[in-house]
Amino acid sequence: VYPTCVESPSTGGFRLDYDMGTGAVDYQAMTKWTVLTPSVDYDPTTKCSITDEPLGSSSQGGGGAGTSNETQVVALCCSTDKIPCHFQIGTISKCLGTNPSCPSCAFAFSIPGPQPSGTMIVRLDNHTKCTGFKKVGTYIIEYSFHGGIQHDRMLCPGQHYSGTSRTCYIPNTKEGKDAVELLKLAFQQGHCFMVGNSVTTGQKNTVIWGGIHQKTSPSGGATQHGWPDDTYFSRLATECANKGITLVDENAMDSSPDMPAASSSSSSSSSSSSSSS
Repeated sequence: VYPTCVESPSTGGFRLDYDMGTGAVDYQAMTKWTVLTPSVDYDPTTKCSITDEPLGSSSQGGGGAGTSNETQVVALCCSTDKIPCHFQIGTISKCLGTNPSCPSCAFAFSIPGPQPSGTMIVRLDNHTKCTGFKKVGTYIIEYSFHGGIQHDRMLCPGQHYSGTSRTCYIPNTKEGKDAVELLKLAFQQGHCFMVGNSVTTGQKNTVIWGGIHQKTSPSGGATQHGWPDDTYFSRLATECANKGITLVDENAMDSSPDMPAASSSSSSSSSSSSSSS
């Protein structure tokens, strides 16, 4: 049901196979929300920071995954007395489906993105050089996605989408290695790609970039989505952090019920320096 990602060895690197499942996400488990009692834990007349409507006093349902009581009020794990992060279940679930950050305090949750099923293959090639990095080799990243049927968290649920393939390049430096690790985490958590309408080709319902920009050429500079690009690594870190992805969170993935860490057994603004859809 939930997205999964399996890692296996590949020549000169590794391979990730991502399965989107049904696209379902257990938001209760991801945010560790707790059900609130009206007039005890919160004031029902308080307006929601998302809808600007009163939170209300629904007290039905259990508040767990799959609950049908979408008007029940919960507190996210990031909630404090200073900034109460209180929302109706239906409201916060829809919000986190498009932006994995708390609408009140901006805390970033590691919530799986709407990425379709596909593969990511990473290998180190010492013969390929990125411009500006002639003394080191290059990590070559190959992505492949077949077409399929869109799930509920995609652009047009139930409709067919077409696949794509992309090749990206990262220099083998300390920053480059960190970048590969960030992209690996992003792919494992379903944030590298999504289904949408390509601004480059005009094609509708196809696999496009998911808001984390990558380099599709080893040369040509920022305007050609290649190298050199002095600010790329810092921008990449920021884009990943906006989706709740940082290197320090890598171990935390092991306990995530929605997005298991890869193992051997098992939306955003555009930038002229990044790859296009």
